Amino acid sequence: MDQAADALLRGDAPFPAQVLSADYNSFRGIPYNMMSFDASGQAQNIVQNSGELFNRLFSSYTAPDTSQDELNQLHARRRSVLDFVKEDIKRLQQNVSQADRERLDQHFTAVRNVELQSTTAPRQCSVGEAVGNQSDLQQRTELMQEVVALALSCDLTRTVVFTVSSTECSTTYGFLGHNVKDHDISHLCCGSDTQMFAEMTQYKVSRFGRLVEKLSSFGDGGGSTLLDSSIVVGLSEMGDANHTDSELPVLVAGAGHSGGGTITASGPISNLWLTVLRNAGSTQSSFGNSTGSISGLWES
Repeated sequence: MDQAADALLRGDAPFPAQVLSADYNSFRGIPYNMMSFDASGQAQNIVQNSGELFNRLFSSYTAPDTSQDELNQLHARRRSVLDFVKEDIKRLQQNVSQADRERLDQHFTAVRNVELQSTTAPRQCSVGEAVGNQSDLQQRTELMQEVVALALSCDLTRTVVFTVSSTECSTTYGFLGHNVKDHDISHLCCGSDTQMFAEMTQYKVSRFGRLVEKLSSFGDGGGSTLLDSSIVVGLSEMGDANHTDSELPVLVAGAGHSGGGTITASGPISNLWLTVLRNAGSTQSSFGNSTGSISGLWES
């Protein structure tokens, strides 16, 4: 999925899709725990080091030299075309029927929506000191998400896959008060219990929320945020630890999503990815074994 999204969105961004994990320590190796494969079936390398990620993306980065006056001039040039004809619109609406006025309103609304989707101002991109490596899982996760948000804001890459840990791993969460391995907790074995499972899951979901918060803290220079132009999807690849692929929990946020609701959808997970790609601008009618898109996730 990330490769399809990258092919659609990369454009002139200097780096392809980034595949990242804060603690990727599979005990089975390829292909069981790899997250991304290219069209030839080659597994993509997973970056697990915050310092390596920062150096990869920012070692040769030079911020664009754009003054505030230049930004203001850019915003002025990007005024809506409707602003220039608003008096003509008012006169026209006074001389047509109610039905025609409604059709005109729909037309002008559509024009404005296209403008909002196609007009983007320079994003907030301020690179501070280099990021180092962290041995602590919490700090490493936080730093990697910081770098992800910064890289997206600087338009260095447009697609990112990120996981706290791998599916079958020995990651432990001492900061939650226990040291049972992630994989064992998911199976409720080896001294674990439902409370440990709930705490581990809550921590992982909270990282999704943290990333959403971070994206919303970056402005795009035009009154919107980085989150407003991003599609964020968080999910588990299994319904439960018995390796079921049904009732998968999914979280979505970002561009065109109002939030606060729940949707129950049927069909393969590829229906979700088809919906994501379409919302990102693709016109494709299928993705993998998809049977259709999912309505209600995004406004478009």
